[in-house]
Amino acid sequence: MCSSDLGFDHSLRVRRALERVNVTVLRNESREVRAEGGSLFIAGVDDACTGRDDLGLALPKVRQKAPIVLIAHDPSVILDNRAGYPHLIVSGHTHAGQVRLPFIGPLTALPTQLGRSFDQGIFEVDGNTVLAITRGVGESGARARFLAPPEIMVLRVK
Repeated sequence: MCSSDLGFDHSLRVRRALERVNVTVLRNESREVRAEGGSLFIAGVDDACTGRDDLGLALPKVRQKAPIVLIAHDPSVILDNRAGYPHLIVSGHTHAGQVRLPFIGPLTALPTQLGRSFDQGIFEVDGNTVLAITRGVGESGARARFLAPPEIMVLRVK
């Protein structure tokens, strides 16, 4: 379930707060990032919950073999055939179920189309694409977490 379905879509407020501190928010677009030794593309797709997501616009039209990192709130984006194009997809949305039990995992259904096994962690989607799902730092619904502590995932891209 999306927060906008519950009547509190705060995406504009969050985007403006990020932009005030000079964070570039990518909404269905990409940017090339050049570094020593080459470049990569960072693409961002708007949240599917808003209905404004467009993966086709988000993914860069790359002629050379440059790595692509896609930022997508909902990991269900991997169900789109075009999602095999990026090399790394970074997402969240699941909060790892927020309330978990040992050996069982999340107690509630996850808000994705992927099922309970895609609740948190690193997954090889195919030979080209890796999906990283972070637990994130917030909560949805009940303001509680149990065995799903807040997480800021640090990924090293080589």
